[in-house]
Amino acid sequence: MIFPPSVAPDSLLLNSPFAIPDSVRITYGTVREDTIDSWGIVRLPNGDFPVLRERQKESITTKIEILYASLFGWLDVTTVVLSGLTQPFYSERFYFNYWHATTQEPIAVVETDTRYAVRGIQYKAIAQRVDVPNVIDFSDKLTVFPNPTMAHLSVNFDKINTPINSILIMNYSGRLILNKLINTEKSLELAVDNWQNGAYLICLLDKEGRIIGKQRFVKN
Repeated sequence: MIFPPSVAPDSLLLNSPFAIPDSVRITYGTVREDTIDSWGIVRLPNGDFPVLRERQKESITTKIEILYASLFGWLDVTTVVLSGLTQPFYSERFYFNYWHATTQEPIAVVETDTRYAVRGIQYKAIAQRVDVPNVIDFSDKLTVFPNPTMAHLSVNFDKINTPINSILIMNYSGRLILNKLINTEKSLELAVDNWQNGAYLICLLDKEGRIIGKQRFVKN
């Protein structure tokens, strides 16, 4: 943002080491760091949802610059005018974004301080009844074989007698590997020979986006 010198505080211009400047501007610099650090179930007022959690840090630096067109051009005077500040106008903001596994959007945003104490929470309403009954766990009817596996994996859920909307597979770093809609299928055959070695979690979701069954398998 650029302003004429008339809008700047007198103290700013009087502390300037040079003549009255031609213009004054304020610049903002933002650096953002994003990390997917976990996955699981988040409970909101309108239901429980499978999510990936993204940790986000924003570092914001604000600078004051003045323009001496005939002498120097734009000059950063933040540290000159406000002497003694090693990091003038520097601030940090911390968030946890909870990404819905099916809609692929953040349905909850939690702002925290540097120690991750909660400052505020916002959430997005999802079309779901709040009076739904407890979810039945069909994990014992979900079979995964061979386990461990090196190349191929069979996922069988033909004994589950409730509609299945989709299947998710995540590694234990929280990365989503597979998100597949289920129509009339009762089983899946997956080629996993190109997947990295390690542990994975298979989750079956109903039409409300709730996990109704899960199994762990290992890729060798």
